[in-house]
Amino acid sequence: NNCSSDKPNNTQKTKSVCYQIQVETPFMKCRRFQFIKDGVTIFTGKQKDNEIVISAGNNAHINENKQKNDARITQNREGFNIITTEDQTFRISYVAQSSIEKKYSLNLSFIYKKSELSWSTKIPRSSTTINGENNHVPLPSKKNIILQNPAGQITFIVRKMKKKLYEAECHLLLSPIIAFSIAISQIVGPYY
Repeated sequence: NNCSSDKPNNTQKTKSVCYQIQVETPFMKCRRFQFIKDGVTIFTGKQKDNEIVISAGNNAHINENKQKNDARITQNREGFNIITTEDQTFRISYVAQSSIEKKYSLNLSFIYKKSELSWSTKIPRSSTTINGENNHVPLPSKKNIILQNPAGQITFIVRKMKKKLYEAECHLLLSPIIAFSIAISQIVGPYY
């Protein structure tokens, strides 16, 4: 189920891209995240405690002396993450949607082409909204979210497709490192 290989029909041009996030939890090792497009791993993230480092390709190392990382996510016990990339630092805040289910969504602002973009949780009117432009039906999960811009337009979707496989659907021009950071933040949830 490689979402980025889907072809739009001739009457509609796709404006979104769909990435896959594979989660691996090897025995006695740090949890890893692979960010995949068209079967190729673009970035790999590795989590140790409240730090997640992201590097291009298949290897990510927590120890900065081994390899320069492309981004770092620092989880905070106050309900937010700090994302640091080469060109900016921004904050992702967790918003509780249901305290009973421990379901969270995200609010965030970041810089895109010298403008600040702000995204918040969107409550869908239809259960099929989460399927996105690529019309991929996810598994039911508290990790499934939809984000919107202030005009109410859908900007970002995270959906669970299999036990350890998620998809992130977003605008074609969004930086992949930003998309991966947002998706990981939703998958791991708040650090408490």
